[in-house]
Amino acid sequence: MNDLLRNNSNFKYSKKTARNILVIVFVYGIQELLRTQFFRCPCKNYALYSFIMVAAPMFFLLGIGFSSSDGYWSIVSRRKHITNNKLRLNYCLRSLPSLFEPFLPAAAFIVFVLMRGEYYACAKIGGRDGTCLAKQGLEQNLKISRDLESHSCTYTG
Repeated sequence: MNDLLRNNSNFKYSKKTARNILVIVFVYGIQELLRTQFFRCPCKNYALYSFIMVAAPMFFLLGIGFSSSDGYWSIVSRRKHITNNKLRLNYCLRSLPSLFEPFLPAAAFIVFVLMRGEYYACAKIGGRDGTCLAKQGLEQNLKISRDLESHSCTYTG
């Protein structure tokens, strides 16, 4: 496999590329696990539920990205010791890809969530499965029966 990668000049192989691929596969697995095991769009407060189901894992992955990124923290700590503004700007521009590296897991999660569309649909229309419709039907029937009881007329004819 390594010979194939070295002989193919169109594909640049590095540890960073392999790490990014592993991160994306890991994030996809997390997203699928959350979607299949935990995501159930409720009948009420569905917009808040959908937002939390997107925001909480995103912030968790963002924290993991920042804590596991060695390059980000070394760049930030080295940058503050450069006093010349021109050199500091040049250093920051050269290290720009490393500065965006911690955002990869969170950005990949957002892309996977938006491509799937279930979280967005839940936020817009709520749970529309059979249980919500049945629950809404029962609530409507209960409301009608309460209205009839409160407005019942006694016939004294």
